[in-house]
Parts: sequence; C-alpha cells; structure tokens
Amino acid sequence: MSGARCRRTRSDVPHVIAVTVTYGDRFDRLCRETIVRVLRAGVGRVVVDNGSSEASRAGLIALAAGDERILLVRNERNVGSARAFAAGLDVAKAQGPEFIWLLDDDNWVTADVLEKLLVVQQEEAGALGDPSVVVAARRVPNAFHERLSEGARVETVYPPAGAFLGFDLVTYTRRKLPFRRTAGAASRPRIPYAPYGGLLVRPAILDEVGSPLAELVLYSDDTVWTSQIAAAGHPIVLAAEAVIEDAEGKWTQETAQNSVGAAISSPHKDRLYLSTRNRIWYDASRVRSFSERLRYRVNRFVVMTVARISAVRNSSRAGFAVFKEAVEDGERQDLSRPVGLS
Repeated sequence: MSGARCRRTRSDVPHVIAVTVTYGDRFDRLCRETIVRVLRAGVGRVVVDNGSSEASRAGLIALAAGDERILLVRNERNVGSARAFAAGLDVAKAQGPEFIWLLDDDNWVTADVLEKLLVVQQEEAGALGDPSVVVAARRVPNAFHERLSEGARVETVYPPAGAFLGFDLVTYTRRKLPFRRTAGAASRPRIPYAPYGGLLVRPAILDEVGSPLAELVLYSDDTVWTSQIAAAGHPIVLAAEAVIEDAEGKWTQETAQNSVGAAISSPHKDRLYLSTRNRIWYDASRVRSFSERLRYRVNRFVVMTVARISAVRNSSRAGFAVFKEAVEDGERQDLSRPVGLS
C-alpha cells in the first residue's frame, strides 16, 4: 500500500474548513447532524444561516456559541445558494485553510469521507501535475454519479453541447437501445461539473475563477461555477470511494430534471422558473458550432412539445407560461428578473 493511502496522523491532516448553507426550518431536522458529524472529523465549520426560521436561527446561534470551531454567517433572508455559498467561501478562505470542503446541510457524512477525498486529491494532483485538482464525492442520489459507478463513460453520461434543459435526443435514444456497451471507464473519472455538496477545493480556485454567480440565485449555480473551474484547466475528479448520502432528496432531481410535466405542474413556480432559466442559460452558452446549434434546436423542439402536451393534459397552462418565459430569459442570457425565495 502506498504511503498516500496510509491513514494520516493528526499532524499530517491538512487544515480544512467546511462550508454549509442552511435555511428555513432545517436546523433541527437536518443541519445540526451535518455540523456535528463534520466537527467529529476534526474540521472547522462555516455555517451560512440563509434566512432560517426563528427557531432554527436560535439553534444555530446556541450551537455556534458553544463551539469556537463554528463560524456563523447570517443572512436575514434567503438570498439563494449562489450568494450564500459565495459568502461562506469568502469567510472560509480568510481562515487560511489548505482546503475548503463544501457540504449541503443534509449531507450526513461518515467519519472516513474526508480522509478518502484528501487521499484522492493528493494522488491525482501528483499524477496530473496540478495541485489545484478538485475532488467531488460521489453523491447518493445522483443519476450521473450512479451511471459512472456502473461503468458508463463520462461522455455518454453528461449532456453534450447542444442539449436543451439537459436533454439530448441522441443520448436518450442510445440509452434506450436493447444492448449495453460495457465501458472500461476510469475508476476516478474527470467530470465536467459537480454539485456543491462533497466538493473539496483549494482556496486559490476562488482567486482564479471567482465565486458562484450570484445572479443565478438558485439551481445550476453549482453546475456553472464548477464548469468554470474545469474550463480554467483544473480537473474535477469524482472519488467513487467517498460516498455522501443526502438525508433529504433534491427538488430538481424529483421534478425539473427528470420530468418537464411534473415541473410545470408543481406549485413552486419560482423554483420552476429558476431551475429552467438557469439550466437553459448554461446549455445555451455552450452552443457554438453549426452542428451544436442544430442539435440544440432539435432538442428544444422535443422538450417544448412534451411540455405543451403535458400542460394541456394536466391543465397547467400557468405553469407552462412560467416555463416558456424562463426558457426565453435563459436563451437571452437574461438573469435580471427578481425572484423571491422562502
């Protein structure tokens, strides 16, 4: 076994600061356990109170007052994950850590996850010659990570340039074919983007790439930010051995990214607007060549047709109107519409 894989002594452990954003009434249900588990791993913590309820805020203040390892950043209202994580990253960076570890407030990590991420980072940084290699934990649930763990290749898992709302007709058709191609996929694949939760980054990344784009507010802000890291030349490596399970599912996984019809029928119109606009903003920004534009138009036609049919069947014309407006704003790269969050 290599020295890098040996268990580290306390003196060998890099200085790591974890950053978490929480909101609403999630402290007692989710966030408290997330904080406690990270502290057990010997990691300091920046917690961004992003418009929590009165009871949750009181709980956060009490917990932070009793442990000097917790730094509490307070927002009076929910300003969205992009701005909240940006604030937390700035505070964490000011502490001078070697690494910043981003976690959602429902990421109940096991004791060895961080050690596995650090080992992967050290090994991949040496192999690739880049000390700023970013490492992403394998998230459960996450459809992309699941397919990669089953042996699929990265290029067959992540939507290509020309996808619309993450949908690509060619990729979809290939997945439905009766045969399966076994893949000789890498055990630590390099991925084009990753969610915030479980991401291990060097603080220097913030100097080079900047913070998450505040105008995105919520949804796909992690996709955009991490894709910018990859575009800057720093690989994002998926550490399949470092698994983080979400204690609570994600709205976009349950609706917007899996079923346009379900998203349009959802009562959460602000969430529908943001998740659609931001993903289209990202997808449209990747289209450059003629073939990509053609692919985008075909995929757009398919998704919009499905959305219209679903709206008629489910009497969701109001939802379709919001969806259509979000698509148009995303394609114009217009992030100016104010959206309230609860």
